[in-house]
Amino acid sequence: MKRHGKRGFELSITFIVTLIICVVIFASSIYFIGKFWGWSIIFGKELDASIQKEIEDLLASGQTVALVPSTVELSPGEHQVIGIGISNTLKERARFFILIGFSTAKSPDGGTVNGTDAPSLEKWLLYDKDDPTVYTLDSGGHFSTPLLIKPNYIIDTNNPRLSTPKGTYVYKVCVLRALPAGPVPDMETALNTCRGNYEEFGQQLYTGTVHNLQVVIS
Repeated sequence: MKRHGKRGFELSITFIVTLIICVVIFASSIYFIGKFWGWSIIFGKELDASIQKEIEDLLASGQTVALVPSTVELSPGEHQVIGIGISNTLKERARFFILIGFSTAKSPDGGTVNGTDAPSLEKWLLYDKDDPTVYTLDSGGHFSTPLLIKPNYIIDTNNPRLSTPKGTYVYKVCVLRALPAGPVPDMETALNTCRGNYEEFGQQLYTGTVHNLQVVIS
């Protein structure tokens, strides 16, 4: 009887360990499927023709950076693809990359939304921020790229109890000049600078200004 009890205990431990491994694998699969699904939304189709045309018209009129649209209204769980366009108005070939940092959030009555977490809110935006694409443009050249916006149901992934309240969430779009050759700078440092201290970029910040992207949660 004692041997049977010991064997049953060993089987229980083995079952629990196997169950934990299965749960971890399942959770990882869900994460990567979600990530792939988001990228498939972006790269599975081109920008809407009207958005593409509006970007081209804005850049042709002399605008250096175009966000179309620059304000979107969504509910948590919904998504929308917008376009970002950049025109090289410099006299020489230049390399550019894009970073977007969370700035502020205001409630419908104008007050500050409490409990916001910048890294969590920046996950609402799907683009290659971890390893930014560097776009090389000749003088007078331009390009456009899609950005997926998908608000989460919570505003802080470290605190699942903080649901996303209604309000206007403002992001700073920083278009930066990369060095003529070599890698882009440390992304975490650059992203933190983009969130609020973008003056520290100096001449690396294209045109010396940032551009607002507003996500209105309804």
